[in-house]
Amino acid sequence: KATVSVLYWREKEGYMDPLIPAAELSHISGETYLDYAGAGLYCQSQVEALYKDLKEGGYGNPHSKNSKGKRSRDTAEQLKRQILTELNTDSDRYEVVITSGATGGLKIVGQSFPFTEDSVYGVHQHNHNSVLGIRRCCLSKNGKYKCFPKEEFPPVESSTTKPSLLAAPLLCNFSGLITDLTWCGMARQQGWYTLVDAAAAFCKMKIDLSSPSCQPDFMVLSFYKAFGMPTGMGVLIIRKPALQILRKNYFGGGTLSACTADVPWEVFRQGSDGYEDGTPSFLDAGTALFGMKMMEKLSVEVVESRMRILTKTLLQTIRGATHSNGTPLAVVYGHTPDTRKYSCVVAFNLIDESRSPIGYAAVVEAADIHDIQLRGGCFCNPGACHSYLNISPEEAKNHETEGHVCGDAKDIINGKPTGAVRASIGPYTTEDDISKLGLFLQTCFLHDDGDQGRLHPAEHSKPCVVTDLYLYPVKGARAVQITNTWPVTPTGLLFDRVWCVCRSSSPIAATRKTIPGLSEIQPFIDVSRGVLILGHLPSKQYIECPLSPPDNKQQELGLSRDVNVRGTKGSVLLCSDDVNTWLSEKLGEPGLTLCYKEQGNLSNTGAFLVVNDESVERLRETSPQGCAVQKEVFRPNIVLQTGSAWAEDEWRELRFKGFTLTDFEPCVRCSQINIPTEPPYTPSRDQEPLRTLLRTRKVKGKPIFGATASIAGPSFSSSMTTNLSPLPSHPPVSPAVYFTGTQTPLIMKGCPHISVGDEFTTIGRG
Repeated sequence: KATVSVLYWREKEGYMDPLIPAAELSHISGETYLDYAGAGLYCQSQVEALYKDLKEGGYGNPHSKNSKGKRSRDTAEQLKRQILTELNTDSDRYEVVITSGATGGLKIVGQSFPFTEDSVYGVHQHNHNSVLGIRRCCLSKNGKYKCFPKEEFPPVESSTTKPSLLAAPLLCNFSGLITDLTWCGMARQQGWYTLVDAAAAFCKMKIDLSSPSCQPDFMVLSFYKAFGMPTGMGVLIIRKPALQILRKNYFGGGTLSACTADVPWEVFRQGSDGYEDGTPSFLDAGTALFGMKMMEKLSVEVVESRMRILTKTLLQTIRGATHSNGTPLAVVYGHTPDTRKYSCVVAFNLIDESRSPIGYAAVVEAADIHDIQLRGGCFCNPGACHSYLNISPEEAKNHETEGHVCGDAKDIINGKPTGAVRASIGPYTTEDDISKLGLFLQTCFLHDDGDQGRLHPAEHSKPCVVTDLYLYPVKGARAVQITNTWPVTPTGLLFDRVWCVCRSSSPIAATRKTIPGLSEIQPFIDVSRGVLILGHLPSKQYIECPLSPPDNKQQELGLSRDVNVRGTKGSVLLCSDDVNTWLSEKLGEPGLTLCYKEQGNLSNTGAFLVVNDESVERLRETSPQGCAVQKEVFRPNIVLQTGSAWAEDEWRELRFKGFTLTDFEPCVRCSQINIPTEPPYTPSRDQEPLRTLLRTRKVKGKPIFGATASIAGPSFSSSMTTNLSPLPSHPPVSPAVYFTGTQTPLIMKGCPHISVGDEFTTIGRG
């Protein structure tokens, strides 16, 4: 009863109140934050206390023997005492080293531990990459590396080879598995030194180092994971007997008692001072102290008990969702009936009615559109991820060969998920947050709200009309509307998406999401002069670039590069320096380059993107009142009038004069469609129209609109490319036309054409 009362449990309503007022989290107002394992949340009172402290008193370099330096030293010492108190230990047993973060502390252990060829570095399989990274230090000394599954940890074998190190997480950031600290005492009796990664657990559960059986030799903590800030500081806790075996190599300012430059002689300071290289981040010490005081006010015991209750509610919400045929919506990893062994973190994957996996990237993006913060992937924990997903080391290596890397969106390979969705709770999570997650899962992945476009097979032959044509010469830049006729090539409309903008530091082709200024670049094809015009709308200035590919000698000179479009790599040629300088100046970002794709184009998917006018109108009708859905945001090449919404779902072929569109696939949409085509070029606050699509038009949780298609026809040959030259003579164009967004017609020999007003025939899948 005492625990229930301190948890602010209102028994009549059966509801747990938030621990802090909503005003404390005003910076995330309206959002549902379920990524506490990624980063904790700071409160407004922490920010205000820090501002007041900085405003009323200064800090100085702690190595300086003046009053400001003393204030910095005193604050750091106060922080260290506060940490030891929170861990129920004292400075007689442990030293506290301030580091750049938990990873910085682990790096100190790895580089200072006296590994030899007789050493063993053993790890719990569910460790974070930052813990696994220490193996490089051991292997560099010809030591051995062993990984133990969770069922075999701690190992029963004694470490007869010394010195050897054994490491485990206190709280697994993938599954929420808790590894009780009692393993430390057992391992020490068998000759191991022990390391605990407590970054994910600190201030979320009580850590008690008072008993010798629960005292690790090394432990790392993170502040930003605990209470949001500071992000550049953590601590390494070192048990004093273990401190004696460390052998530090590098030294920085502040870590030495004495040193000479002429000969290699130096004496390290004793204790933690010998491991704090350089000037510590002394302003962050005060920031961390305010966070510690906030958690002290809340009580870690209360937070831990509260999160156990909410973890159970979270599990019930995720596991309770089922499809109409009884198939569960989610597969949860870990969380056995013994709930005492798990807390805070729930990793899961969604499956459809046929039990096929739904990719984590689609789930996380859909959640973000609904203002719910989740995380997807392996969370830098390959051991836990691969063991739960049954991914062998060979499969993981093959994934990398196929282009899958940490942090990308390749969430399913060969029918198996490559990662998971993670919902993690923290001190400020409420039942309302979990309810919103449940409603999101139900709305986007269980029930179809709307007609979903599941039509009967279309009539075998039905005449339809082309209403609009759009060309996108530069990927991500503005569209050019074709008012009459335009050539069609095997890779799409002539000159469609054959240029892109890249940063010098990245091979990824830019989009309006990555470089918003592209929305102000208006391309135009000046056929009469054989040049691409790039117009900057705000300044009404423009620059020219030849339509023909650069001289092939540029490739010999190295003026080519690889570019990455949605994970697909290809080679492009660089345009001239004056064009790149102009782009960098107009877009306000140095180092931009305009690249030319000589063969094919740079589209994300098919050669054509086709949109149905009636489907646009249906989307307007189902969107919230006041949401003006414009077809231009979908960046179509061809807009059609078919007489029926969602007719594109049943197309097998569209037959035009001289060519046929085929291989229709639904076009998966992202948040780019929320960016308007006119200023200001910022995503809509209501996340429309993507939010409506997630509710009404989706495949495996991914919002769809329009269709991509490839092209076939007797007029094409395998040798045909977009480099159709020489261009026929056309009348000159006034520069004023460059900024209008409309394109003069173009007719060429040797290829079919498409025109506004063309009729075509649809062939249905049935």
